[in-house]
Amino acid sequence: MKFLDENKVLQSLRASLSMTDTATLVVAFWGNGAIEKLGLDKPWRSLKVVCNLESGACNPAEISRLQAIPNVEVRTDWRLHGKVYLTPDNVVLGSSNASSNGLVVEGVAALGWAEANIESSDPKFLEELATWCGKRFGQAIPIDDKMLDLARASWSARKAFAPVAGPLTTDLIDLVQREPHHVAFENIKVVQWARKVSPEAYAVFLEARENDRALTGTDIYEGWGTDMAVDDWLIDFNVSKRKPEFTGYWKVVFVDEENDVTFVRPAEAIELPALGELSVREEDYERVVKAMALAGGLGRGPKERIARIGDVVAKL
Repeated sequence: MKFLDENKVLQSLRASLSMTDTATLVVAFWGNGAIEKLGLDKPWRSLKVVCNLESGACNPAEISRLQAIPNVEVRTDWRLHGKVYLTPDNVVLGSSNASSNGLVVEGVAALGWAEANIESSDPKFLEELATWCGKRFGQAIPIDDKMLDLARASWSARKAFAPVAGPLTTDLIDLVQREPHHVAFENIKVVQWARKVSPEAYAVFLEARENDRALTGTDIYEGWGTDMAVDDWLIDFNVSKRKPEFTGYWKVVFVDEENDVTFVRPAEAIELPALGELSVREEDYERVVKAMALAGGLGRGPKERIARIGDVVAKL
């Protein structure tokens, strides 16, 4: 028996799986690229897989790819949380999933986890694990197209609430630098504006607030078209003067497409589920404004621009 951490487990699993055409993998969570990392795309006499598709932590695309491999049978068990990789000659079990949380195969989040596993070839131990895996496979249910459709919806929703790797922080720039493509950051944008709204837009604004009390306390942008959408978060800079001025965080609550007016509500910080209240440090304001010129965002004039936070942070 030997111990395998997150750096050694993948190498050991690939080696053992490459030397057999029969295996049972009772592993709760699967992420993008697991098939390649484990070397599963090969001829099998029998490969049995049990996952936890109902959890929302299983990438449905990877499960579909598993099902397409000849002689591979994939089932799901909503109670499963174990991670057991069993071949006729050895077993690896512990904390490593076939996902970003275990085998370093999906996303930056994979880099932060410390894993603990054991590998054994003890005959009695293998016999006990074979019995357990057989029971789990027998109680699991086959995965059909309808279940995959439901899993896709669950997977998409869960991605938006997934935490970013690393210690907790309220520093937005730090979090985006860790995982710039995290889906939670897609609706955060940096805006630079210089023009005041027109009298016509202001009249639309006043009339809308009068007719809809839900718009009380809001302000407006004019002329940004579809670059601002409901539920976007805006990090706002006034660049009409020589020195840009940070003017706060704004949440888009309504878009009047006919008049090209965007209604926004002020906030003390950007609030994201699972990530909490986030803000940009004052010492980073100037860096953000300079990065905007390189971020490739859409320009609305000599100074006015809008860009996704991920694109801006990439240029810091």
